[in-house]
Amino acid sequence: MLYLASFGPACWISSLVQPEAEFVNVAYPQLVWIMWHRSTLGYESLLWRYVTVGQTSDIGSGVGPDPDGKIRISFQRLTNPR
Repeated sequence: MLYLASFGPACWISSLVQPEAEFVNVAYPQLVWIMWHRSTLGYESLLWRYVTVGQTSDIGSGVGPDPDGKIRISFQRLTNPR
């Protein structure tokens, strides 16, 4: 339970200090994978909400494959925040 509960705060901190999210990708690969693959149960939607609720409005987040095909999350500062 703590593993899941710590995912959001780890993402929020990473979005500010480590945009490439290396720690998050190493510590939470299963949750990042769930965010990339859609399910009929909607788990990815809940995880996205949890990741973004603690982010500032000038930070964007994305999940996708890296050049090696590994699914990764990353963050970047937006030039024109919403």
